[in-house]
Amino acid sequence: MNDQFEPGFHGDVSLFLARPDRDLADAPGNVIMGRIKLNSWRINRLEKIPSDLAGKIGYLIRLSYDFDLRPGVPEPGWATVRFRFADSTATVLDAIPDHVTTPVGRTTYRLTEQLHFVPAVGDAPSPWPAGSPATSVVLPAVRPEISCSGTQNSHVGWRHTNGMPAGTHTAYLVLLTSEHDDHVHVIAEGHYDYIPQAGVRLRPASTADAFVVRLPRNEHERPEPAPPAIGGRVLVSYAPEHESWVRSVEETLTKAGFRVESDRCPLPSAEECGDWVTTQALRADHVIVVTSQSYVDATRAVAPTGDRLRAKLEHGSFAGLLARNGAKWARKFLLVRPVANGEPAADVPRDWLPEVTELTVEKDSEAGLDELLEWLARAPTA
Repeated sequence: MNDQFEPGFHGDVSLFLARPDRDLADAPGNVIMGRIKLNSWRINRLEKIPSDLAGKIGYLIRLSYDFDLRPGVPEPGWATVRFRFADSTATVLDAIPDHVTTPVGRTTYRLTEQLHFVPAVGDAPSPWPAGSPATSVVLPAVRPEISCSGTQNSHVGWRHTNGMPAGTHTAYLVLLTSEHDDHVHVIAEGHYDYIPQAGVRLRPASTADAFVVRLPRNEHERPEPAPPAIGGRVLVSYAPEHESWVRSVEETLTKAGFRVESDRCPLPSAEECGDWVTTQALRADHVIVVTSQSYVDATRAVAPTGDRLRAKLEHGSFAGLLARNGAKWARKFLLVRPVANGEPAADVPRDWLPEVTELTVEKDSEAGLDELLEWLARAPTA
């Protein structure tokens, strides 16, 4: 079993109060309540899989999150945390804590051969090798009430119904993916209850986050920790024909201190992937769209499929943000048109605002990457 710990933390779900008639993403005057901090995940690849799950890989995942309210904010009556997997091949098979109605102390569980959590009591024979983490899953003490939902599905969540206790909350899940997957795309959401003072027309609201979790591919893999992201968050949306060049862009930006994500969600989960990309765009400091003529043509297609459908969905999300608040989002977007061997640059999408910066770069030149870095250095944060 391979143990991989993602350094740092994955992000957070911001909690705030907003007017009912305002757009949550852009409205001024939001009252910040706090956040749900999403800590790193510890991932163990399971050595065995039930015979009826052939073609799948199982992972034992330990995750934790913190309820971090601002000083003076009253504790809400309830709060929920949910993780959605945008990948069509991902399924949450089981999770703990499950349903907690009374205080429970530190408890040790184990995984059965069918990959379900059961209390580790007695000396029952184990289907796992000696020393395997699947034989000793330690869950810290749990404060009621907590209920888990979403197992046997592509999402899992926990609802705290006796307040929103501060501090770290730990959970475990068993995730099944295709044997070909080496990462999963996650959308993290949070909701809470809060009754404002009389006469205050504000309602509880939150902003989700999205991130990628790398999966151990074998028992010997030890990926290097990701460097700290000091330059901000960057989302790269790109046409498939530019993938090899985009990998160079990602490497260059990561070395420069940026946290970079790209839209590599596998189809056919186009709608979920659209949600993931939109959430990333909302939370990113900068969005780089690497386009091509086929990408532009796909945005105009009536009934595209495959990668063309993904391009149309993403473009629709981006165009919607620009139409809603052009002054804010035009500063955040960069339209990149790579060219090589004297080929003409792709058209500009017809509903792209003229205020968005356009950059035509030579794919085979280091100068193109330097121009991207220069733009990021100058671009204000939206």
